[in-house]
Amino acid sequence: HRQGKYTEAENLFQRAMAGREKILGSEHVETLATVHGLALLYESQERFNDAEACYQRALAGCKKVLGSGHSETLAIVHNLASMYQNQEKYMEAQSLYLKALPGQQKQLGPEHSNTLTTMQNLALLFKKQKNYNDADELYQKALAGSKKILGAEHPVTLRIMHNLASLYKAQKKYPEAQSLYLSALAGRERQLGPEHGETLATVYKLASLYQKQVNYEQAKILFQRALDGHQKLLGSEHSETLLTMKKLKSLHEKI
Repeated sequence: HRQGKYTEAENLFQRAMAGREKILGSEHVETLATVHGLALLYESQERFNDAEACYQRALAGCKKVLGSGHSETLAIVHNLASMYQNQEKYMEAQSLYLKALPGQQKQLGPEHSNTLTTMQNLALLFKKQKNYNDADELYQKALAGSKKILGAEHPVTLRIMHNLASLYKAQKKYPEAQSLYLSALAGRERQLGPEHGETLATVYKLASLYQKQVNYEQAKILFQRALDGHQKLLGSEHSETLLTMKKLKSLHEKI
């Protein structure tokens, strides 16, 4: 699955599921774990109807066997919510995140990595709905928890920082956004390297921020850096490369 060998992965998941159903039963926790794994695989393939059916089966089984507050049940709730979010089914996603978060806070603790992930995803959802105050509150909690548990320069902490900067940019809080982008960029360069995809994402976002601030020279330098990195990492025809190229061309026309 992680290697993108989806056909081979599906065949093995199906064999494992059939064997576990026969030997252990359809509602055994190991059978349900395989159903959950199959749901994740189908989601990776954008087979959303098949994924949803597997998520729902795994969720119903885990609720019955383990209870609604068990960590495995909560993980399925979170993953189903994340799929709905990616499909822009925001109300369904929000409902599930709001169910998962209190359970994770109680069972795992407010600073557990799974809890922090749910906070981030719910914050991103609130941002898309322009519910900026609730998004800010969740990002701040997630950032503080991640700094405490994982450290100020852990990739997860830096991702939260990047996303909080994007929230401030959407609110036109440009100085706050710039400060966080610069911190996230410095951390990502040290921890991931200057040409890592997440580093380039921050370079691109910071360039876009400078453009909004009419700091065209800095924007040009960073867009060019992002373009060079995307071409090397993703290729000339990738959508992110083409978008960066379009931004740089537009900027040249303004200067």
